Amino acid sequence: LIVIAHKRVRKRKKDINLPMQKVENNNHRLMCMKNVLIAFFVICLVASCDKRQTYLHLYQSIPNAGWLSKDSICFQIAAQGNDTSYNVQLEVRHTVKFNYKNLLLLASYACPSQGEIQTDTINFVLMDEDGRWQGKGIGRLFQVEEQLKTLHIGKSDSCVIKISYLNPDTLLLGINDLGLRLY
Repeated sequence: LIVIAHKRVRKRKKDINLPMQKVENNNHRLMCMKNVLIAFFVICLVASCDKRQTYLHLYQSIPNAGWLSKDSICFQIAAQGNDTSYNVQLEVRHTVKFNYKNLLLLASYACPSQGEIQTDTINFVLMDEDGRWQGKGIGRLFQVEEQLKTLHIGKSDSCVIKISYLNPDTLLLGINDLGLRLY
């Protein structure tokens, strides 16, 4: 009889300890979940930060009827009151109606502090050799970006960047917007 009573006491100790272990495991799981969520939000915050502070980000829409070869897209950049150099990025949004694999553009920079007008030729590769559209896009609209030169803007300068296309057509279809980003 004494041995049987001893076994019952052991069972009771196990019964008492089990619920406490489950509570400790739940607290441990909640702490782990909390830490994982905090880490996730910190990673999202860090990943979403762009180290390049944007000074100017503009878009000019191209008419639905197309872009005429005689028309240029102009971006006006106002003076900020200090001498600063900016990186220039040109962005092109196009549709699948564009008839070429690349878009050849001519950029002209007119800033009083730089003296004469400077020009730059930019070749946007819109489609690879296998016929896949390049850049970011959803459905029938894609965007590609190309880094241009560094632009120095004097403290009283008001610069103009003029973009025209060099493709052979007199009417270019499939280009939706041109964007300019200074950072």
